[in-house]
Amino acid sequence: MVLSLNCIILGDTTTFPIELGNQVIIGDMQYDVDEFRISNFKKFIWSEKKESKLSGINDPDYLVLWKVDVKKDKIEGIYTTEHIKNKLNGKKMEEENFIPNYFDVKQRPDTNIHIIVVHSIDLERKRKTVLDNLRKRPRTLPNVESLKVLVDKEIPEEIKLPLTQ
Repeated sequence: MVLSLNCIILGDTTTFPIELGNQVIIGDMQYDVDEFRISNFKKFIWSEKKESKLSGINDPDYLVLWKVDVKKDKIEGIYTTEHIKNKLNGKKMEEENFIPNYFDVKQRPDTNIHIIVVHSIDLERKRKTVLDNLRKRPRTLPNVESLKVLVDKEIPEEIKLPLTQ
């Protein structure tokens, strides 16, 4: 093993290690770890975790990786990419870069969290839904009489605002 990185999915509470050797195999392709791009690293994480932590994600292109170096307890209260960037000093890992651009493959990393995996499709879909619902809202307050019919009904999912992302 050359490199073992502790990862966590944004919004999850359990970490998982991703271990890379001198050679990394994805499907029928073999890569040298020094020339392993972040785009390939996303595929590797997805292929390792698509049956469990990343079930429901059909394409590794929907993953965004953030490099951090923090203790696990610092992840509590982190819900958005802005939190990752501003509170954890996270750096978005660009797909065209290589693993050695972010990690020293010759040095063993500590026990901190090294990578936060974000489902970009989920965040984008939630953002779009919230914006669409905000645009649909009336510009004036409705008549009180028209609100009486809503008192005993459950609020439809499409107009509920999420408390977190």
